[in-house]
Amino acid sequence: NGGTTQSIRRVKKNANEYLDNIVKISVENCSVLALDTDGKVWGWGYNGNGQLGQTQTSTSEAYAIQVKGENDQGYLEDIIDIELSDRAGYAIDKDGKLWGWGNATAVITSPTSAPKKSEVIEDVVYVTAGDANIPVMGSNGNTYVWGSNGSGQLGLRWTGDANSKTEIGRA
Repeated sequence: NGGTTQSIRRVKKNANEYLDNIVKISVENCSVLALDTDGKVWGWGYNGNGQLGQTQTSTSEAYAIQVKGENDQGYLEDIIDIELSDRAGYAIDKDGKLWGWGNATAVITSPTSAPKKSEVIEDVVYVTAGDANIPVMGSNGNTYVWGSNGSGQLGLRWTGDANSKTEIGRA
């Protein structure tokens, strides 16, 4: 409000409609993803790498916009978990499929602004993300990592990228 008093402002979808029923939020730098109770994913803020799941990557979004569907058709739906990295967005759907968009090259073969199903892993129940790497937990309770590992951040006992899914823990 420009003064010293804090105020709460709700996120809007447009000039007249507010974003409601949010169950998870993921924030990275100037970008935000939110998951609602209907399994829809919303994004706002910076979208320079397509991390908000929108075709226009050079824009920032002041309003919450729904993440597009595969091949830019419809919208991503039936999502149970989300994660945002500096340059990419990730989601898990109700069937355990992992989705990636933006510069999510750890999970999809090339950067894309529209979400794409990963061919690297299925039956995922939890996802988190680093700058260019991704740890996930499978429905079997095992933990897998892959991607950038220049500082040993994947816990593999060596430095250097892990170009394929590597199991690092068992349930």
